[in-house]
Amino acid sequence: MSSTNTSDQGTFSRALDARTVVSIIASGSLAFCAIVFETSTNVAIPVMMSELGVDTATIQWITSAYLLVLSVTIPVFPVLKSRYSLRRLFAVSTLSFTAGTLLCCTAATFPQLLLGRVIQGLGTGVAMPLMFNVVIDQVPFEHMGMMMGVASLIISLAPAIGPAYGGVVLEAFGWHAMFLFAVPLITVAFVAGVVCLRQTTELAIRPFDATGFLFVASGFLLIVVGVNRLSNGGLTVIVAALLIAGLILLVQFVRHARRAKYPLVSPEVFSSTRFMTSVAAIAGASFVCLGYAWLIPNFTQVALGTGAKVSGLVVVPGCVATMLFSPVAGRLLDRKGPCAPIAVGATLLVLGAILMCFLSLDTVLGLAVWYLLSGMGEGLLASPSMTYGLSSLNDSLRADGTSVCNSLQQLGGSVGVSTVTAVVAAAQSSNADNTTGMALGGQTAFVVLAIVAAVAAAFSLIALRLAKS
Repeated sequence: MSSTNTSDQGTFSRALDARTVVSIIASGSLAFCAIVFETSTNVAIPVMMSELGVDTATIQWITSAYLLVLSVTIPVFPVLKSRYSLRRLFAVSTLSFTAGTLLCCTAATFPQLLLGRVIQGLGTGVAMPLMFNVVIDQVPFEHMGMMMGVASLIISLAPAIGPAYGGVVLEAFGWHAMFLFAVPLITVAFVAGVVCLRQTTELAIRPFDATGFLFVASGFLLIVVGVNRLSNGGLTVIVAALLIAGLILLVQFVRHARRAKYPLVSPEVFSSTRFMTSVAAIAGASFVCLGYAWLIPNFTQVALGTGAKVSGLVVVPGCVATMLFSPVAGRLLDRKGPCAPIAVGATLLVLGAILMCFLSLDTVLGLAVWYLLSGMGEGLLASPSMTYGLSSLNDSLRADGTSVCNSLQQLGGSVGVSTVTAVVAAAQSSNADNTTGMALGGQTAFVVLAIVAAVAAAFSLIALRLAKS
């Protein structure tokens, strides 16, 4: 039931005890709150645009900027973990997230709201990989799949709550209250994490690879900005240049990692084909999931004429399915292996996406039903793919692998939101009627998400066919 791991704290025995479970829940609470904010504000976007005086292309930065900062912060976690105790990292990340939350709930201008989201991203960028590293370093191996599912459940619970929470709070108190009401939960999580987190690995001074960080941060930034500019003028030379430059910088980051003495991320991580294809599947699924989280509430409000509360409730069944199927998928992986949950999840993800393109886009019920299928697929696919991909890496590479996986997952989500927004904004700019623009742009965006879902499914199935490398 347990195995040992020697650290400066003595000999630690892996155990699935209350302290470990509370540590996972506490560190995951920041990611939970951040995703609640993300999905609840999607419901409030039309109101925010009106109150803050910004357009569709601008307002989406409250999501894209958060995800961008998150994806850039996560790769730094292995360096931070080697230098500072988990308790200290958790405390700093929680205080940072709280500061960002207070900025958001008092925001009177768009720049203040954006700054708050950026600071939240810094806090979550430490807390999210910390949660997964607690699972990897402290949970017995025979329960690893189940607890990775539980960790994913914490994050998956947020989209199930966020839209309905956003609709109710928006109509009753206004969008500022969406951020304010989470402060008590953050406070409880802070106390629980500081008390229960324990150190199980040795601390050392791991040099910071500033050059590698600049490569990855600049690459991510150029890609997200390039996708965002699609909404302003389509695929122009400047947009193409931004996207190509971003990809070149990411390739250069990998090449630099192979040469650097102390790379930001170990280059051996990129040598595992099974791991990288699994990561590609997870990033694609995140693209689809967060794309739907932005598109469906806005499509139902603007194109179908529903209220904020109804638009939030449309995505609840699918989000609940994702939440419930994540631990089930982890348990299946522990007992039966990765093939069943990943293959079934990929099939449902694609089936739901295809049905949303062609059936019942004119009814709220149709969207809810087909999104339910996609949500089940997301729940079955994501967590087992991550566990399966990480299993191809040596123990010493798991922290780096987790950072790469989480970072690219957030980048995929950021690009997904930016892409969907760009498609909708382009349609709205070419139609005088905002409702018609949303209807036409939304239909195109559903097709784009179906294509990406198919690509993600293909990567997941390719990963299953690969031997350990």
